[in-house]
Amino acid sequence: MGIKISLLRKRRFQDSCSWKEYTFTPEEFFDLKALDEGEEIDIESIPLYLEPIDYLYDLEDEKFETKDIEEIKIVLRHKCKTKIYSVKYWNEGRNCLIEHLDLYPEYYRNFLVIQTETDNKHIETTHLEKTIGMDTFDVNDNSLMDIETEELVYFHKNEKYD
Repeated sequence: MGIKISLLRKRRFQDSCSWKEYTFTPEEFFDLKALDEGEEIDIESIPLYLEPIDYLYDLEDEKFETKDIEEIKIVLRHKCKTKIYSVKYWNEGRNCLIEHLDLYPEYYRNFLVIQTETDNKHIETTHLEKTIGMDTFDVNDNSLMDIETEELVYFHKNEKYD
């Protein structure tokens, strides 16, 4: 197989932080039920969890809350391909910056998601993307969601021009 998968987490303990690293086999990291019959696991396979913090619920011995986690980084490596998923939390875990980076010999993509709790009632989400040939990030969309009902209050999808 040859896929190397590691998860690093930076956890907040009172006034200090500590890093801890976990390693996974591809069978532990990817969703095996999502594979077609006869399909082998690949670096592009679907992860078991969509949110990196969900892996910590299976791994951490002690109970924790999102506000205890400062950063999570998952690195997948296979031959010349690298995928990095990173989540940075602030404001006691209510805000986060999610980064998904693909570094391939023939392909580069950097996708950012910024989620910010604007008040006690709304979360604003902005998606940005940068690929080969782009000097800056494009804003793909921006939305505002009601925290209690999870209904969209506002959504704007930016149009891309040639």
